[in-house]
Amino acid sequence: MADAVFIKSGMKLAYEMAGFDSKDRYTFTVGSTSPNLALHHQMGTSDEGDVEIAAAALENARCWLSISQGSVGTHDHKGIKGAVTKDLPPFLLSRAAFADLKAKKKMTFRPQWADEKASEWTLDPKKASLPAVINGKKTSVPVLHALCKSASGILEAELWVADDAVWPVILKREESDDCYWLLKEAGTKVVASSGEDDD
Repeated sequence: MADAVFIKSGMKLAYEMAGFDSKDRYTFTVGSTSPNLALHHQMGTSDEGDVEIAAAALENARCWLSISQGSVGTHDHKGIKGAVTKDLPPFLLSRAAFADLKAKKKMTFRPQWADEKASEWTLDPKKASLPAVINGKKTSVPVLHALCKSASGILEAELWVADDAVWPVILKREESDDCYWLLKEAGTKVVASSGEDDD
C-alpha cells in the first residue's frame, strides 16, 4: 500500500458515477484531513462546492451522501449545514465499518441505490486486488471485496475497498440497475473533465 495513498492534502480522486438516468464524472479534491475531512467537488469541469466530513462520521458513519447532478445531500435527502456527522462521501467506508468487515467478515452499511433493507455486507474470503492509476502510474491495490444480498439471497450490491484501516477508499461500487461509482484515477495533478474522452 506504500504507493496507494489516496487521502492526503492536495490529492484528487476522479470517479465515474452512473445513476438510474445519468452518467457523470466527479473529481474530489482533498483539503485538510484532520480532525475533519475537507473536500471540494466538481462535476465535469464545473465547480460544485465544498463539503466537510466530521471526524465522528469518518469513524462511525454507516450511510453515504446522496450526490446527483452535482448537488450533495444527506442519505435522507436533507440539506447540509456545517460538517456532516452521519454520512460519508461515496468513496469511503467508516473506519468502524471497515474494521467489522475485516475482523468479523461482515458489516452493516446502508446502500445508496439498492434496497435499503439490504444493509448487511459479507466479506468475500478470496484475496483480491484492483488496478488503479495513481499519479499517472498504474498500481495494483489490495482490496476487500464485500457483497450485499437481500433477505431472499438476491445480490443487491458489491464493493471493492482498499485494505487500509485509516482511509478505506472504495475503488469500485456497484448497485442495482447498473448504478455504480468507479475510480478512474487519483493524483495531485488530475485534471477535472467530463470523462467523455475516456476509453
